[in-house]
Amino acid sequence: MNKEIFKRAVEENPFETINKIVYDLMYDAIIKLDFLPGEKINVAQIANDLEISRTPILEAIKQLKQNGVVLSYENKSGYYVSYLDIADFQSVHFSRRMLESHAVYLYTKYNPTVRFDELKEAAEEFYKAFTVGNYRRIADLDNFFHNLIVEECDNDYIKSMYKGIEKKMSRYIQFSTAILGKTPSALSARASQSQHLAICNAIEMKLPDLAKRAMEEHMDTVSQGLFLHVKDFMYIKDNEIEH
Repeated sequence: MNKEIFKRAVEENPFETINKIVYDLMYDAIIKLDFLPGEKINVAQIANDLEISRTPILEAIKQLKQNGVVLSYENKSGYYVSYLDIADFQSVHFSRRMLESHAVYLYTKYNPTVRFDELKEAAEEFYKAFTVGNYRRIADLDNFFHNLIVEECDNDYIKSMYKGIEKKMSRYIQFSTAILGKTPSALSARASQSQHLAICNAIEMKLPDLAKRAMEEHMDTVSQGLFLHVKDFMYIKDNEIEH
């Protein structure tokens, strides 16, 4: 883990505990695939990298374990990054589909011009990123696009519920993006390349029902593609890692 990022987090959050800062950094590292599913967490290495004792790292790991992101096994020592759970994945994407389809409906009906230029630019950049195979950029643009719609939907309950699934959702998206980069021939998610633009077109025409359907179609495409990548990677890891 990066010592400079850790030091900056401490400086920017002077009233936060070291345990919490380490937890946040480790969670983000897992989401960004700095730690892969099934990988053993090297506590000594993290302590050495951050120049801190093992105690806050172990406390952070306990919290990660409670959240299901980290696991321990009776027949093995240490802690391991959890594998992605198919049932949980399906539940998260069902919730995301429901929330985002209603969010884009409200956004189109009541706030279609608010930050629309940013939204359309992100959709265009998303399309270009797919064309050149910049998969990290794809993940960042996708996150920005969907978050902007939720942020501007003018419904605090949708925002609150969306925030509740945001980190888990990010893990699945980042995970799948990494797999896309390694298996470009299996890009079932390419069908989503132009769907951000289709959503923008419906918003620009101020057609909330059309925007809602476009978002639902996009969510279905993304869900199917991510599901395939999650299954493929879990199969690979099950054959590469001893249990």
